Amino acid sequence: MAKLNQKIKTALDESRMLILGTQIFLGFQYRAIFEKTFEKLPPTSQYFKLAALISLCFLLSAFCLLLSAFCLLYYGTLFAAFRFKAN
Repeated sequence: MAKLNQKIKTALDESRMLILGTQIFLGFQYRAIFEKTFEKLPPTSQYFKLAALISLCFLLSAFCLLLSAFCLLYYGTLFAAFRFKAN
C-alpha cells in the first residue's frame, strides 16, 4: 500500500495537470473571440460562442468554490487526525 506522502504527491501532480489542461482550454476559448474570422460569423453564432465562454467561466468558478470547500472539510479532519495521533 502506498504511503500517505506518495498519495498526496500523486494527487498534487494530477491536479497540476488538470489545471494546465483547463488553462489551455480556456486560452483557446478566449483566443477564438479575437480572431479575424470571428467577425465573419453570423451574430447568432457569435452570441452562442460568447454564451459558451461565459457559462464555462461560471462552471469553472463554481467547481473551484466546491473544491475549496471540500478541501477545507477534508484537510480539516485530516489535520485533526494527525493532531490526535501525535498526542
